[in-house]
Amino acid sequence: MLKKIHNLHRKYRGKRVEIKEKLSKIIFDKKNNREKEFDLDNIQKILFLRYDDKIGDMVVTTSMFREIKKKYPNCKIDVVLKTKTDCIIDENPYVEKIYRYTKNILKDYKLSKALKSNNYDLVFSFVEKMRGKEMFFIRNIEAKLYIGINRKNYEFFRYSVENYENYHVTYRYKQMLSFLNIENININYDLYLNNNSEEKVKKFFKNKDKSKIICINPYGASKYRQFRIDKLKEITQRILKEINEVNVIFLFPPSKKGEIELLVKEINDKRIYFFDDIKNIKDSISIINRSDLIISPDTSIVHIASGLDKNQIAIYEQDFYEKKNSKNIKTWNPNSLKAEVVFSREKINFEDRVYADEIDVNELIKIIKEKI
Repeated sequence: MLKKIHNLHRKYRGKRVEIKEKLSKIIFDKKNNREKEFDLDNIQKILFLRYDDKIGDMVVTTSMFREIKKKYPNCKIDVVLKTKTDCIIDENPYVEKIYRYTKNILKDYKLSKALKSNNYDLVFSFVEKMRGKEMFFIRNIEAKLYIGINRKNYEFFRYSVENYENYHVTYRYKQMLSFLNIENININYDLYLNNNSEEKVKKFFKNKDKSKIICINPYGASKYRQFRIDKLKEITQRILKEINEVNVIFLFPPSKKGEIELLVKEINDKRIYFFDDIKNIKDSISIINRSDLIISPDTSIVHIASGLDKNQIAIYEQDFYEKKNSKNIKTWNPNSLKAEVVFSREKINFEDRVYADEIDVNELIKIIKEKI
């Protein structure tokens, strides 16, 4: 019953968003009068609107910064984001300035006016649901040209990426770059290690043995996209029992430190490394960089591992059940030749909720043995 109520609420919410988007288009979607000023051969400033606050999305976007700078080395690239993703690009040499979108109407209005003064040649918008406040914010920037996603019927956007559902997310970004006549596009991601995190992790591993390291990230964006503690314990014990000369280390947000610490004490095996000083994603990136194999149900860690060219096992939800096709694996697969995908069990029906840890552990162990 609760699932039915939840699904009805989700359906109603989706319909409400659709109505808001249509209304905002009627009110704000007017032809951009500055388009005639745009000069493809003289692009000086580009703004990325990437304020969805998803770490994995920002990781994938990093290839665009590099490819643009190769074509336009003197171009300045700025990014608008929210709160969580600056850690991915604040040390990126291709990004000039980072601005914060707050969802506070007054603050964002002031921000849009500040961005307007920068006189951008081009804005890349990754906003998929264009409601009134988003359209108002974007129009106030008054750039010369706008490129977006799923904006074919918008007057304000000169170019739009369409029909991308059956392709990896990088397809959208390659299409965006093609509007700038950028060729031979390399979609490999760019990650830059933080010196403080590197030093801290290096110090932690200094006196550890030299066996290979399996890094397990059990957490994800929702309770269904993570390993429950009992299953994590089972998987860890199987690894330690069946695979020789390996050590295990966990990634976790600070809020889960106590849970992991208790698990480590319960298993009580010296081959488990408990790094208790993980403060942020930069520390996690440095741990991933020191590891030989990454296991994760969360796509942000999956894409970070891909960016660092690491062996990994990515846990994904089954794409197909009944006649429903989520296309999640097509869009967000690891995009790495060093990645293997393990699927959780297939859904019984649309209402069935599956945890990421509902996997065949025997299959997982088999793949670990092959990749380590």
